Amino acid sequence: MAEQSSVTRRGFLGRAAAVGAASLAGMPVIARSTKAAAEEPSGGYKVGIYTRPWDEHDYRTALDAIAEAGFQHAGLMTTTTEGQ
Repeated sequence: MAEQSSVTRRGFLGRAAAVGAASLAGMPVIARSTKAAAEEPSGGYKVGIYTRPWDEHDYRTALDAIAEAGFQHAGLMTTTTEGQ
């Protein structure tokens, strides 16, 4: 029969403390890599916004507000023009 290894509370807490200390020691490295990743433009996702919140307004008003908010990508969902 195979021998089971039992973990004591003291052993578990010691290992957990060691993992916690190791993760805290690695925090400056993680912070630097996160900062570097934030500074570099990523080729992944592009965040945009739809014009639906401005459905009672002209599409130009919606696009002006979207640009003012800092978005570079917009999707037209509902528009109101003067001819409708």
